[in-house]
Amino acid sequence: MGFQKLSGRTLLLGAVFLFLALISAGIFLYKPSNASNLNQRCLLCHSIKGRPPKILLNGDKMYLYVNPEKFKKSVHGRIPCMVCHVDINVRNHPRPIKIASKKAYMREVSRRCLMCHPVKRLSSFHKDVLKYSKISCAECHGSHYIKSAEAVKNQTLACLQCHSVKGREPKILKNGDKMYLYVNKEKFLRSPHAKMGCLSCHVDIKPEKHPRPLPLKSIRSYARKVNQRCIICHPLKTLSKHPGHAIVIRDKRFLCTDCHTYHEGQNLNLLRRSNTDAYCLMCHRYNLKGAKKVSPEEISSSVHKLFRCIVCHTDFMNGKHPIYKFKNKKEGMAYFSKKVCQRCHTDAQLRKNPAHYALTKKASCIECHGYHTVQAISNQVKNISENTYCLRCHSKDIKMRFADGEEISLKVDRKVLIHSVHKNFRCSECHTGYSKNSHPIHHYKSLADFRKAGDKICAKCHAIQYKQFLKSVHYAKRTAGDASAPGCIGCHGYHDVKYVSGNKALSVQICSKCHKNEASVLEESVHAKTLSCISCHGIHAVKAIAEADVDKSCVRCHKNMEAIHAQWLHNPPFQEATFVKLHFKKASCVACHTGVDKHVMLSIVNREDGKAYGLTKELVQKFDANNNGKLEEKELWNLMSTLKEKQDVTLDGKITVVDRNAAHKVISKDLALRDCAACHSPAASFKVTLKGQPVERAVLNSFNIIPNMRDFYAIGLTKVKVLDIVFILAVLAGLGFVCGHIGLRIITTPIRRKRREGK
Repeated sequence: MGFQKLSGRTLLLGAVFLFLALISAGIFLYKPSNASNLNQRCLLCHSIKGRPPKILLNGDKMYLYVNPEKFKKSVHGRIPCMVCHVDINVRNHPRPIKIASKKAYMREVSRRCLMCHPVKRLSSFHKDVLKYSKISCAECHGSHYIKSAEAVKNQTLACLQCHSVKGREPKILKNGDKMYLYVNKEKFLRSPHAKMGCLSCHVDIKPEKHPRPLPLKSIRSYARKVNQRCIICHPLKTLSKHPGHAIVIRDKRFLCTDCHTYHEGQNLNLLRRSNTDAYCLMCHRYNLKGAKKVSPEEISSSVHKLFRCIVCHTDFMNGKHPIYKFKNKKEGMAYFSKKVCQRCHTDAQLRKNPAHYALTKKASCIECHGYHTVQAISNQVKNISENTYCLRCHSKDIKMRFADGEEISLKVDRKVLIHSVHKNFRCSECHTGYSKNSHPIHHYKSLADFRKAGDKICAKCHAIQYKQFLKSVHYAKRTAGDASAPGCIGCHGYHDVKYVSGNKALSVQICSKCHKNEASVLEESVHAKTLSCISCHGIHAVKAIAEADVDKSCVRCHKNMEAIHAQWLHNPPFQEATFVKLHFKKASCVACHTGVDKHVMLSIVNREDGKAYGLTKELVQKFDANNNGKLEEKELWNLMSTLKEKQDVTLDGKITVVDRNAAHKVISKDLALRDCAACHSPAASFKVTLKGQPVERAVLNSFNIIPNMRDFYAIGLTKVKVLDIVFILAVLAGLGFVCGHIGLRIITTPIRRKRREGK
């Protein structure tokens, strides 16, 4: 059938009856006479000294001795033992009880404490201990010798009788530390730990044996040992509720007493409510993980020295202490600069200095001014040099944006600057208009315009070099619209300026930034170890690979070349000096001293002044009627006819290499070309160009070349077929005239004879 379901009223009546029964039993047991009799029976055995300990299941040793005198003097001396030890059955005791461990048994017994000390009557501190901690009441208050508040107070006063005496000699520890044992009596009695008594923390002190010297190694090691008692009453879970406090307790370098002191027990809540900086510096004076270290000395020298911390850090008012989680340091600086600095330093104020205002949009305030060491601008300007003042900002990674969207870094490395040839210059000597009190803002359309302005700065001191630069191929390309063409800054840099003259490796390094292919070819040349780029092209008046210039460069080093070449470059038996000069004039050195293909480079020359005609590729291509990318005979002659209508021009030619970059790959004289037939042959495979535009090979053998190309002639290469026919006809005509004359003389011999005879 089972039990019938009981009604709620029946259960309530049963509970009331059980409660009244327990109260009645408690009253009986708590009578002093009954409690004394019951306890006396227990103490008959448990007051015997020297009994072996009880060995528990986990191996713990539990000593069962209880001092009768101490127990009777304790606040629980009138309470029967059975009130706490409810697991003991008086009828069949002693009988071994299976106990897992000493700590587990103490926790089980401690549950009986709540019968007399209900949770509602406990302080908030005790509630937290019971909620988060795994300790028992006995661990703090003891098992049998629980003292009353009055006894604790008397014990504390007994300790202070000696330790409140000033001027006592310090205790010398093993490591030489001096431990002063003085305790301020008034402050300690006002502290939160006064009611706990001295022995709650100093468990290694035995009152009945004290004073007795303790073997201490050092102050820090002893403090760490005493601080371990703090966690018993202040569990880590409770302490970690505050995220800032959690950071401190996780750092093993710090002890509780570092902030809360030893005996005074500083009340941090009162300190926090007073809004003093001392509360903040209790933690922030240390280098904690995730927290900014603040030095009181730094704040005292700052322009913000009169501000309290919460004036800037408004998020920390009213006891709040948020924990920020930034991706990186830069993100944190940007956040605080916007939320803190710009609350007082508004955009309206910053716009008074345009350079400073522009900088605030790209960098955070903290990057330049620091966190707590903020200095007045007037002090910064007064006590530092001009260059140091400029580098306060320009040592940062700041950039300038041009109108076309391109950016350039304005960062200046001090280490680079001190190794520059300008290391002794002030910034304002180049950057005129700038000073510690003035910083104009310049706007440029593009990087090319910015570099042009930089070249003009260089021209102020280097006027001669700048004039030479205006004649260079680099300037010509810039004028033609090539934004990548370098100027002073492009080659010499902005602030890392070095002497290039005489430094072969540096000159090649500078040129190779743009001319990588040329630099790699030069490495294979016989000149790789002896010459640099500027040896042939010049330093500032840089010239392109124009053949005449190449030959002049060769002659500067290779003296008496005409005499040397005359020893083998002749047509026996003729050894005229003009024979070699003609070759030097119409054939480039690299044509023979590089093992690459050659071609005839045509140029249109003004016969009046001997200068080359400034043709553009567009003009040359305009006469390419069939758009096949090559000027044929008729197209070239049409071009020449058009030009001759305006000026007296003619074609000039020079034998050189097809690939101009190959001019850098000069081979040794032993490998140089010495075969005359390579050029002086109708079958020579030469290409022909005009201003880079391919020209039909037949133009060199055209009849029209005679009036258009008077100064260039290579036997065999420029052979004109029409002239060959005319020559043959002339020879035949001469022979015919001689033969006809002789035949006519033979035929008319009789007639002439009769005339002589007078017939």
